[in-house]
Amino acid sequence: METNHAAQIVLNSLRTTAELLPFALILCDQDGNIAMSNQEAERLFGYKRRELMDQPIEVLVPQRFRATHPEMRDGFFADPEARRMGAGRDLYGLRKDGSEFPVEIGLNPFETDEGLFVLSVIVDITERKQLEQQFRATVESAPIGMVMIDGQGSIVL
Repeated sequence: METNHAAQIVLNSLRTTAELLPFALILCDQDGNIAMSNQEAERLFGYKRRELMDQPIEVLVPQRFRATHPEMRDGFFADPEARRMGAGRDLYGLRKDGSEFPVEIGLNPFETDEGLFVLSVIVDITERKQLEQQFRATVESAPIGMVMIDGQGSIVL
């Protein structure tokens, strides 16, 4: 009984922590069905948790990417390791109202007694994208030539 009680305390603490985090969490099973989400996921995507439960994760993926998403998901589960998605390409989430927004996604697989799951950490990067566009527009419209180089001396802009 004591061990079960301690495990329940830890589980409740994890649930509380998930609710306090400033980014969306979506837990999916190996079939791509949503098993859990936090309140930030509700705010970000516009769905209540009960609406997302047992739905395919593709409900949060824009239509133009849905056809290829199951294949990518299967590829992830074939080689499950924590990874950051979107490096070198733009990713988008789909809200309940049909609007899209740019996101960064971290995938974190873990094994349970019920099988393999993936915890997706989703961050809305709309503000960052807007600032990048403003910066780029400022540089492009500057009346003098500018060059930006990286730490190795390569021109990046």
